[in-house]
Amino acid sequence: MTKSSRFELPKILDSPTSWGPPEEELLEAFKEIPYTPFSKFDKVGKAADWAQQDLAKDAQDVRGKQKGKYNRDQAYQSYGSNANSLFAYQQTEEEASFSLVDNRSSAAKKASIIKTLGQKSKFPRANQTTKRRGMQRLGNSGASGGRQTSKYGQQFGGGMGNAAGNFRKRYGWQDYKRMQGTRFAGIEVGKDWVLNQEIDFARLGKLSFEVPEATDYGVYGSISPYNQNLEKQASVRNEKILSKESLVRYNVTACEDPVLLQLAEENKATVLATDIVLATLMTTTRSVYPWEIIVNRVGNKLFLDKRNGGSLDFFTVNENAYEPPVESAEKDTVINSAPLLAVEAVDINNRFLKQCIDSTEKIETENPNPFNDNEADGDVEDGGCYKYRLFDLNAVSHSEDGEPVTKVEDDCILGVRTQLDAAIDGDIEKPVMIRALNQFDIRAVGSGGALDWKLKLDSQRGAVVATELKSNATKLGKWAFQAMLADIPTIKMGFVTRASVKNSQDQLLLGVSNFKPLDFTNQMGYNVNNAWGIVKAVVDLCLGLSEGKYVLTRDSSRPMIKIYQIPTSTTFDDVEENKE
Repeated sequence: MTKSSRFELPKILDSPTSWGPPEEELLEAFKEIPYTPFSKFDKVGKAADWAQQDLAKDAQDVRGKQKGKYNRDQAYQSYGSNANSLFAYQQTEEEASFSLVDNRSSAAKKASIIKTLGQKSKFPRANQTTKRRGMQRLGNSGASGGRQTSKYGQQFGGGMGNAAGNFRKRYGWQDYKRMQGTRFAGIEVGKDWVLNQEIDFARLGKLSFEVPEATDYGVYGSISPYNQNLEKQASVRNEKILSKESLVRYNVTACEDPVLLQLAEENKATVLATDIVLATLMTTTRSVYPWEIIVNRVGNKLFLDKRNGGSLDFFTVNENAYEPPVESAEKDTVINSAPLLAVEAVDINNRFLKQCIDSTEKIETENPNPFNDNEADGDVEDGGCYKYRLFDLNAVSHSEDGEPVTKVEDDCILGVRTQLDAAIDGDIEKPVMIRALNQFDIRAVGSGGALDWKLKLDSQRGAVVATELKSNATKLGKWAFQAMLADIPTIKMGFVTRASVKNSQDQLLLGVSNFKPLDFTNQMGYNVNNAWGIVKAVVDLCLGLSEGKYVLTRDSSRPMIKIYQIPTSTTFDDVEENKE
């Protein structure tokens, strides 16, 4: 009979601080097997999860692993406070009713907060100095951490010395989607287009040219007197319903303008353009949305033209805001998309112009309207007044004293068609420009952080204007330069808002303000000499091109302009803007 086997308990490797075998006494068979060291001091409902996977990490692996310093999943642990709530330890009712009492004095806490926010340490610690220097490189905020002037400083927050909330901005987990968004080009580049030239905004910002001398060629059409009673009556408390009628004006291109064609035939001008085209070039470095200008080189003449139905026919809304309106919206917010807001802005300006003038009284100028064809029956006549001016763009050499000596060029004359909206007291020598700013919904995306005009326009008009100067720097700059080109001393600016945020047809006029074009440009940081330098550079560049047809575009994704040579048979009447 064999000796019966005796049962013996195996040796248990116990760890006093964690669940699992101790690291110093691991068996050879388990040395290479990884495991999660659950701490005995954490409240864990279950020792392990064998069924559910880490969905967040799996989804991240599908999108691609995000490595780097700021990877949020770098220190992930599947126990303790980071454990799934399904397996978390649930407190009992007695423990839930238990709470700790803070026995610290409130005076000490208040003093520490005040010291943290308001006082500056005379001897900052090393880590604080490093962070401050890093913020100076991004935002150029200076030692005191004051107001940010750089665009990177505005994006990443302000300095640490301002206690009013000027701290570094903390982004959410989906903010990268908004920051990486691309814009749609106004026109699609054809396969047979040839890139001729490209110039970035940094080079354009360094150009300079003296304001050229201007002479008046003639005034055409008729003009109406300005209604000053509307300016006195409109206010927040006495809001006026914006008229549904609009003034009819033809936005004719330079190639179809009979007066500009006459200037070209008489050799009185070498370069022909309209005021909106020149204003677009002058504000190039501040533009955000893409635009295009058609360049026609015919003989020794140069025509700078807009595209019918293109971006130059509309007024952008909050183009320069930190978060501009979306270019394509869902059905519930479609009226607040960038294209429809631009259409709404044009309609508001036409209606506001009609309401600001006395249509019953007409002041005829020395020449008839060039766009009213008497032979055409049934067409609505153009009711605008146009002023044609000649600018001398010839370069002039100066002496050591700064006095002009001789002209380097003698054939660079710019012919421009400008526009007069109304006249003060019916005097053609006192023209004014009439424009309107519109507010759609302060809670919608792209509102630019504007104040509610219905509440703050009368009491805080300065703050309202400052916000508009920041959010609409490109549009307001165009209006100011258009007024300068027409030699208009005053801009009548109306403030129009929706009667209901969901209805873009019913509008309310809350007030009218007066602005001078030169002061307007100075407040927005424009340099008039730089604006003319951009025009002069583009004109010289286009005059050096061979005869043909070209397109000057503002790139949709990078801050630069490009010149493409296109076939002469290319037409843009049927070109549709790119949509999502």
